[in-house]
Amino acid sequence: MRALRLHRTRPFFFAAAALLSLAALGPVSCSGGSASDDEDDDDGSAEGAPEGALQGDCDDGVDNDDDGRVDCADSGCSDTPACDGGSDGTDGSDGSDGADGTDGTSNQPPIADAGDDIVGCSHGRVTLDGTGSYDPDGTIVAWDWDGGGGGSGARPETGVPDTEGSSVTYTLVVTDDDGAESAPDDVVITTNTEPRVTGDSATGDCWRGTVGDDDWRYYYWNDGCDSSCSCSITIDMDEPDDNLQSEWEYFGYAGVTSTSGARVTFGYVNCDRNSAVLSYGDACNDVGEGGRDFSLTMDCY
Repeated sequence: MRALRLHRTRPFFFAAAALLSLAALGPVSCSGGSASDDEDDDDGSAEGAPEGALQGDCDDGVDNDDDGRVDCADSGCSDTPACDGGSDGTDGSDGSDGADGTDGTSNQPPIADAGDDIVGCSHGRVTLDGTGSYDPDGTIVAWDWDGGGGGSGARPETGVPDTEGSSVTYTLVVTDDDGAESAPDDVVITTNTEPRVTGDSATGDCWRGTVGDDDWRYYYWNDGCDSSCSCSITIDMDEPDDNLQSEWEYFGYAGVTSTSGARVTFGYVNCDRNSAVLSYGDACNDVGEGGRDFSLTMDCY
């Protein structure tokens, strides 16, 4: 039960005395003065101070100003700590404890990560990787890949374009457990380009002949060469995807003295014909299977 509120008690003798004083004074003008106690206050109360004027008004369960509204339902309590700024009798601006009706914080959108760009083999398949995506304040529930049939899921498979050097872009959007979508993130899949021989050159006691094509070449010893002569031939390669594979094979006499990458060195052996073959390929064209060969022949002119 609430304690007696003395400020609201108006004993009869106080009221009688006030009436006698007014009668003695005669008519009183109200112009320029404040509203009398029997007029309505700002929140419609019939008498006394509005709800919330005194400490404890807004959480005592009593209609203190007799306007039909109790505690936080009364506009007089809207800005008090008991009602936490709520205008609807709750502890928040919308009937909750946060601006969005949740726990006081807004949902953060997830972050999409479509993974690194991929080089794939013609007619092959690759796996897209969206496992790097995350949600700062929840979990991801959906991965949507937009492109050449990327499908859904964190790691779907998809095909690689047939034409070497061509590419396709996949765009990933992820959704979190609150239904928020991420900004898009792209990954590019490019079809592998096979390595190719773009040229050849020699240093030492030899010279490059005009006979040959893209798959083989003749070289000749200088006149007067003997066992002290040597010739190093370098094969120029183009491998756009940086995954060159190569190996050498030797034929004829033991004329090859060393190899290093795309370079082979011949030693002079009685002016007899010696040959070496550079087999090359890449991750999509294995050496000796799907790869190609470039042949060199050393001879006397």
